[in-house]
Amino acid sequence: MNTMVATREFGHDQMELIKRTICKGATDDEFQLFMGVVHRTGLDPFTKQIHAVKRWNNRERREEMSIQVGIDGFRLIADRTEKGDGQDGPYWCGADGQWADVWLLNEPPVAAKLIVYRKGHTHPYVGVARYSAYVQCTKDGNANHFWSKMPDLMLAKCAEALALRRAFPNELSGIYTPEEMGHGDAEPAARPEANGQLAVHALPPPALITLEQLAELRDLLARAHGSEVAFCQACHVTSLEAISTTRAADYRAQLLSVIADREGLVKRIAELSREADLTEPEFRERYGDLEKMDRVALRAAANKLAADLTAALAAKGQPVGAADEIKTPW
Repeated sequence: MNTMVATREFGHDQMELIKRTICKGATDDEFQLFMGVVHRTGLDPFTKQIHAVKRWNNRERREEMSIQVGIDGFRLIADRTEKGDGQDGPYWCGADGQWADVWLLNEPPVAAKLIVYRKGHTHPYVGVARYSAYVQCTKDGNANHFWSKMPDLMLAKCAEALALRRAFPNELSGIYTPEEMGHGDAEPAARPEANGQLAVHALPPPALITLEQLAELRDLLARAHGSEVAFCQACHVTSLEAISTTRAADYRAQLLSVIADREGLVKRIAELSREADLTEPEFRERYGDLEKMDRVALRAAANKLAADLTAALAAKGQPVGAADEIKTPW
Protein backbone atom coordinates (compact mmCIF):
# COMPACT_ATOMS: atom_id res chain seq x y z
CA MET A 1 0.00 0.00 0.00
CA ASN A 2 1.30 3.43 -0.93
CA THR A 3 1.09 5.63 2.15
CA MET A 4 2.86 8.66 0.73
CA VAL A 5 1.22 11.95 1.64
CA ALA A 6 0.12 14.34 -1.09
CA THR A 7 1.97 17.45 0.04
CA ARG A 8 0.62 20.91 -0.53
CA GLU A 9 2.62 23.35 -2.61
CA PHE A 10 2.96 26.87 -1.21
CA GLY A 11 3.39 29.96 -3.34
CA HIS A 12 5.98 32.67 -2.66
CA ASP A 13 3.51 34.91 -0.84
CA GLN A 14 2.32 32.03 1.33
CA MET A 15 5.91 31.06 2.18
CA GLU A 16 6.63 34.64 3.22
CA LEU A 17 3.44 34.71 5.31
CA ILE A 18 4.42 31.48 7.09
CA LYS A 19 7.87 32.87 7.88
CA ARG A 20 6.46 36.18 9.18
CA THR A 21 3.75 34.63 11.36
CA ILE A 22 3.90 30.88 12.02
CA CYS A 23 7.72 30.80 11.94
CA LYS A 24 8.26 34.27 13.33
CA GLY A 25 11.91 34.88 14.20
CA ALA A 26 13.17 31.72 12.48
CA THR A 27 16.49 31.76 10.65
CA ASP A 28 16.58 30.70 6.99
CA ASP A 29 17.89 27.27 8.00
CA GLU A 30 15.20 26.86 10.66
CA PHE A 31 12.52 27.89 8.19
CA GLN A 32 13.75 25.35 5.64
CA LEU A 33 13.76 22.69 8.37
CA PHE A 34 10.20 23.58 9.36
CA MET A 35 8.95 23.44 5.75
CA GLY A 36 10.69 20.08 5.32
CA VAL A 37 8.69 18.68 8.23
CA VAL A 38 5.52 20.26 6.80
CA HIS A 39 6.06 18.45 3.50
CA ARG A 40 7.03 15.16 5.22
CA THR A 41 3.92 15.11 7.42
CA GLY A 42 1.51 16.74 4.97
CA LEU A 43 0.14 18.96 7.75
CA ASP A 44 -1.26 22.44 7.15
CA PRO A 45 0.44 25.23 9.13
CA PHE A 46 -2.42 27.63 8.33
CA THR A 47 -4.89 25.48 10.29
CA LYS A 48 -2.44 25.23 13.22
CA GLN A 49 -1.87 21.52 12.70
CA ILE A 50 1.85 22.27 12.89
CA HIS A 51 3.72 25.33 14.12
CA ALA A 52 7.14 26.54 15.23
CA VAL A 53 8.09 27.81 18.68
CA LYS A 54 11.26 29.69 19.61
CA ARG A 55 12.79 28.56 22.91
CA TRP A 56 15.83 29.67 24.82
CA ASN A 57 18.75 27.22 24.97
CA ASN A 58 20.70 27.87 28.16
CA ARG A 59 23.62 25.78 26.97
CA GLU A 60 24.01 27.60 23.65
CA ARG A 61 22.84 30.94 25.12
CA ARG A 62 20.53 31.59 22.19
CA GLU A 63 17.03 30.98 20.91
CA GLU A 64 16.33 27.81 18.96
CA MET A 65 13.27 26.70 17.06
CA SER A 66 11.25 23.64 18.01
CA ILE A 67 8.49 22.15 15.86
CA GLN A 68 5.22 21.22 17.50
CA VAL A 69 2.22 19.33 16.17
CA GLY A 70 -1.21 19.41 17.78
CA ILE A 71 -2.82 16.14 18.83
CA ASP A 72 -5.22 16.48 15.88
CA GLY A 73 -2.18 16.49 13.62
CA PHE A 74 -0.92 13.29 15.28
CA ARG A 75 -4.29 11.64 14.67
CA LEU A 76 -4.32 12.76 11.04
CA ILE A 77 -0.81 11.42 10.37
CA ALA A 78 -1.73 8.06 11.93
CA ASP A 79 -5.04 7.93 10.05
CA ARG A 80 -3.35 8.54 6.70
CA THR A 81 -1.27 5.37 7.10
CA GLU A 82 -4.53 3.35 7.00
CA LYS A 83 -2.86 0.98 9.48
CA GLY A 84 -4.56 2.14 12.67
CA ASP A 85 -7.02 -0.25 14.30
CA GLY A 86 -8.66 1.95 16.93
CA GLN A 87 -7.93 3.10 20.46
CA ASP A 88 -8.91 2.35 24.04
CA GLY A 89 -9.12 5.17 26.55
CA PRO A 90 -8.12 7.59 27.72
CA TYR A 91 -8.09 6.33 31.30
CA TRP A 92 -7.00 8.17 34.43
CA CYS A 93 -5.89 7.02 37.86
CA GLY A 94 -5.19 8.53 41.26
CA ALA A 95 -2.63 7.51 43.84
CA ASP A 96 -4.53 4.23 44.35
CA GLY A 97 -3.66 3.10 40.81
CA GLN A 98 -7.30 2.34 39.92
CA TRP A 99 -8.00 3.30 36.29
CA ALA A 100 -11.24 5.13 35.41
CA ASP A 101 -12.65 6.20 32.04
CA VAL A 102 -13.71 9.59 33.40
CA TRP A 103 -11.97 11.85 35.92
CA LEU A 104 -14.41 13.46 38.35
CA LEU A 105 -12.17 14.54 41.22
CA ASN A 106 -11.11 18.14 41.72
CA GLU A 107 -7.40 17.34 42.10
CA PRO A 108 -5.33 16.40 39.03
CA PRO A 109 -5.01 12.70 38.14
CA VAL A 110 -1.71 11.00 38.94
CA ALA A 111 -1.47 9.43 35.48
CA ALA A 112 -3.30 8.99 32.19
CA LYS A 113 -3.22 6.00 29.85
CA LEU A 114 -4.23 5.44 26.23
CA ILE A 115 -3.92 2.30 24.11
CA VAL A 116 -3.42 2.33 20.33
CA TYR A 117 -3.94 -0.71 18.11
CA ARG A 118 -2.25 -1.23 14.75
CA LYS A 119 -3.38 -3.65 12.05
CA GLY A 120 -1.15 -6.69 11.73
CA HIS A 121 0.50 -6.18 15.14
CA THR A 122 -0.24 -8.73 17.87
CA HIS A 123 0.32 -6.38 20.80
CA PRO A 124 -1.11 -2.89 21.39
CA TYR A 125 0.94 0.24 22.02
CA VAL A 126 0.37 1.78 25.44
CA GLY A 127 1.11 5.37 26.38
CA VAL A 128 1.24 6.19 30.09
CA ALA A 129 1.88 9.79 31.15
CA ARG A 130 2.36 10.80 34.77
CA TYR A 131 1.18 14.23 35.88
CA SER A 132 4.40 15.01 37.76
CA ALA A 133 6.45 14.27 34.65
CA TYR A 134 4.49 16.45 32.21
CA VAL A 135 2.77 19.27 34.11
CA GLN A 136 3.93 22.65 32.81
CA CYS A 137 4.49 25.35 35.41
CA THR A 138 4.84 29.09 35.63
CA LYS A 139 7.88 30.79 37.14
CA ASP A 140 6.40 30.51 40.64
CA GLY A 141 6.22 26.73 40.35
CA ASN A 142 2.44 26.43 40.01
CA ALA A 143 0.69 24.67 37.13
CA ASN A 144 -0.01 27.06 34.27
CA HIS A 145 -3.52 28.09 33.17
CA PHE A 146 -4.39 25.09 31.02
CA TRP A 147 -2.82 22.51 33.34
CA SER A 148 -4.71 24.06 36.27
CA LYS A 149 -8.05 24.26 34.47
CA MET A 150 -8.08 20.93 32.62
CA PRO A 151 -5.27 18.66 33.88
CA ASP A 152 -7.10 15.48 32.84
CA LEU A 153 -7.41 16.63 29.22
CA MET A 154 -3.80 17.86 29.01
CA LEU A 155 -2.44 14.63 30.48
CA ALA A 156 -4.61 12.51 28.17
CA LYS A 157 -3.10 14.32 25.16
CA CYS A 158 0.39 13.42 26.41
CA ALA A 159 -0.58 9.76 26.82
CA GLU A 160 -2.16 9.66 23.36
CA ALA A 161 0.89 11.27 21.75
CA LEU A 162 3.16 8.72 23.46
CA ALA A 163 1.03 5.80 22.27
CA LEU A 164 0.70 7.10 18.70
CA ARG A 165 4.45 7.76 18.44
CA ARG A 166 5.19 4.21 19.60
CA ALA A 167 2.67 2.76 17.15
CA PHE A 168 3.82 4.89 14.20
CA PRO A 169 7.54 5.63 14.76
CA ASN A 170 8.36 6.17 11.08
CA GLU A 171 5.74 8.89 10.74
CA LEU A 172 5.97 10.56 14.17
CA SER A 173 9.57 10.12 15.29
CA GLY A 174 11.00 13.40 16.57
CA ILE A 175 7.63 15.18 16.58
CA TYR A 176 6.00 16.32 19.83
CA THR A 177 2.81 17.98 20.95
CA PRO A 178 2.80 21.30 22.85
CA GLU A 179 1.55 19.43 25.93
CA GLU A 180 4.71 17.29 25.92
CA MET A 181 7.15 20.14 25.36
CA GLY A 182 9.03 21.18 28.46
CA HIS A 183 9.48 17.68 29.84
CA GLY A 184 10.66 14.20 28.99
CA ASP A 185 12.41 13.78 25.64
CA ALA A 186 11.47 17.31 24.49
CA GLU A 187 12.89 19.33 27.36
CA PRO A 188 13.07 23.08 26.59
CA ALA A 189 15.14 25.43 28.67
CA ALA A 190 13.76 28.60 30.22
CA ARG A 191 14.83 31.98 28.89
CA PRO A 192 16.04 34.59 31.39
CA GLU A 193 14.21 37.91 31.18
CA ALA A 194 15.78 41.32 31.71
CA ASN A 195 14.79 41.32 35.41
CA GLY A 196 16.54 38.02 35.96
CA GLN A 197 13.32 36.05 36.35
CA LEU A 198 12.48 32.95 34.32
CA ALA A 199 9.81 33.06 31.65
CA VAL A 200 8.75 29.45 32.37
CA HIS A 201 9.46 27.01 35.13
CA ALA A 202 12.75 25.30 34.23
CA LEU A 203 13.33 21.67 35.19
CA PRO A 204 16.54 19.62 34.85
CA PRO A 205 16.81 17.12 32.00
CA PRO A 206 15.21 13.74 32.74
CA ALA A 207 17.50 11.43 34.72
CA LEU A 208 18.56 8.24 33.01
CA ILE A 209 17.80 4.81 34.39
CA THR A 210 19.69 3.91 37.58
CA LEU A 211 21.90 0.85 37.89
CA GLU A 212 19.36 -0.71 40.26
CA GLN A 213 16.52 -0.12 37.79
CA LEU A 214 18.62 -1.47 34.92
CA ALA A 215 19.41 -4.66 36.82
CA GLU A 216 15.75 -5.10 37.78
CA LEU A 217 14.52 -4.59 34.20
CA ARG A 218 16.96 -7.19 32.92
CA ASP A 219 15.85 -9.61 35.63
CA LEU A 220 12.19 -9.01 34.75
CA LEU A 221 12.91 -9.49 31.05
CA ALA A 222 14.53 -12.84 31.84
CA ARG A 223 11.53 -13.89 33.94
CA ALA A 224 9.20 -12.82 31.14
CA HIS A 225 11.34 -14.75 28.62
CA GLY A 226 11.71 -11.54 26.62
CA SER A 227 14.53 -10.42 24.34
CA GLU A 228 16.34 -7.24 25.35
CA VAL A 229 16.79 -6.30 21.69
CA ALA A 230 13.09 -6.82 20.90
CA PHE A 231 12.09 -4.95 24.04
CA CYS A 232 14.22 -1.93 23.09
CA GLN A 233 12.78 -1.95 19.58
CA ALA A 234 9.24 -1.98 20.98
CA CYS A 235 10.14 0.95 23.28
CA HIS A 236 11.92 2.79 20.43
CA VAL A 237 15.18 3.20 22.34
CA THR A 238 18.69 2.22 21.32
CA SER A 239 19.39 0.38 24.59
CA LEU A 240 18.05 -0.08 28.10
CA GLU A 241 20.66 2.41 29.30
CA ALA A 242 18.94 5.14 27.21
CA ILE A 243 15.64 4.83 29.12
CA SER A 244 14.79 7.58 31.60
CA THR A 245 14.19 6.70 35.24
CA THR A 246 10.49 7.63 34.97
CA ARG A 247 9.99 5.48 31.87
CA ALA A 248 11.84 2.63 33.60
CA ALA A 249 9.17 2.65 36.32
CA ASP A 250 6.43 2.42 33.67
CA TYR A 251 8.17 -0.46 31.88
CA ARG A 252 8.68 -2.26 35.20
CA ALA A 253 4.91 -2.23 35.79
CA GLN A 254 4.25 -3.53 32.27
CA LEU A 255 6.78 -6.36 32.65
CA LEU A 256 5.30 -7.38 36.00
CA SER A 257 1.92 -7.64 34.26
CA VAL A 258 3.45 -9.84 31.53
CA ILE A 259 5.08 -12.07 34.16
CA ALA A 260 1.81 -12.44 36.09
CA ASP A 261 0.03 -13.40 32.87
CA ARG A 262 2.75 -15.93 32.04
CA GLU A 263 2.66 -17.48 35.50
CA GLY A 264 -1.12 -17.83 35.25
CA LEU A 265 -0.75 -19.66 31.94
CA VAL A 266 1.91 -22.01 33.34
CA LYS A 267 -0.30 -22.78 36.35
CA ARG A 268 -3.26 -23.57 34.11
CA ILE A 269 -1.14 -25.87 31.94
CA ALA A 270 0.04 -27.70 35.07
CA GLU A 271 -3.58 -28.24 36.15
CA LEU A 272 -4.53 -29.56 32.72
CA SER A 273 -1.48 -31.83 32.61
CA ARG A 274 -2.43 -33.41 35.94
CA GLU A 275 -5.98 -33.90 34.67
CA ALA A 276 -4.59 -35.64 31.58
CA ASP A 277 -2.01 -37.66 33.58
CA LEU A 278 0.80 -36.17 31.52
CA THR A 279 4.37 -36.19 32.80
CA GLU A 280 6.72 -33.31 32.02
CA PRO A 281 8.63 -35.29 29.34
CA GLU A 282 5.33 -36.32 27.73
CA PHE A 283 4.07 -32.74 27.69
CA ARG A 284 7.37 -31.49 26.24
CA GLU A 285 7.23 -34.10 23.47
CA ARG A 286 3.64 -33.26 22.49
CA TYR A 287 3.41 -29.52 23.04
CA GLY A 288 6.93 -28.14 23.43
CA ASP A 289 9.23 -26.85 26.15
CA LEU A 290 7.47 -24.48 28.56
CA GLU A 291 10.73 -22.72 29.41
CA LYS A 292 11.17 -21.66 25.79
CA MET A 293 7.60 -20.45 25.19
CA ASP A 294 6.47 -16.85 25.17
CA ARG A 295 2.93 -15.88 26.21
CA VAL A 296 1.47 -16.51 22.74
CA ALA A 297 2.97 -20.01 22.57
CA LEU A 298 1.87 -20.76 26.15
CA ARG A 299 -1.68 -19.72 25.40
CA ALA A 300 -1.71 -21.88 22.25
CA ALA A 301 -0.33 -24.87 24.18
CA ALA A 302 -2.92 -24.44 26.94
CA ASN A 303 -5.77 -24.32 24.43
CA LYS A 304 -4.42 -27.33 22.50
CA LEU A 305 -4.05 -29.33 25.71
CA ALA A 306 -7.57 -28.39 26.82
CA ALA A 307 -9.00 -29.42 23.43
CA ASP A 308 -7.14 -32.75 23.51
CA LEU A 309 -8.30 -33.46 27.06
CA THR A 310 -11.89 -32.58 26.20
CA ALA A 311 -11.78 -34.96 23.23
CA ALA A 312 -10.28 -37.73 25.39
CA LEU A 313 -12.98 -37.32 28.03
CA ALA A 314 -15.70 -37.36 25.38
CA ALA A 315 -14.24 -40.56 23.90
CA LYS A 316 -14.45 -42.17 27.34
CA GLY A 317 -18.08 -41.12 27.70
CA GLN A 318 -17.40 -38.57 30.43
CA PRO A 319 -20.25 -36.11 31.18
CA VAL A 320 -20.15 -32.82 29.30
CA GLY A 321 -19.91 -30.93 32.56
CA ALA A 322 -16.57 -32.53 33.38
CA ALA A 323 -15.23 -31.42 30.01
CA ASP A 324 -16.46 -27.88 30.56
CA GLU A 325 -14.48 -27.58 33.77
CA ILE A 326 -11.13 -27.97 32.04
CA LYS A 327 -11.72 -25.44 29.26
CA THR A 328 -9.27 -22.58 29.28
CA PRO A 329 -10.52 -18.99 29.51
CA TRP A 330 -8.33 -17.70 26.67
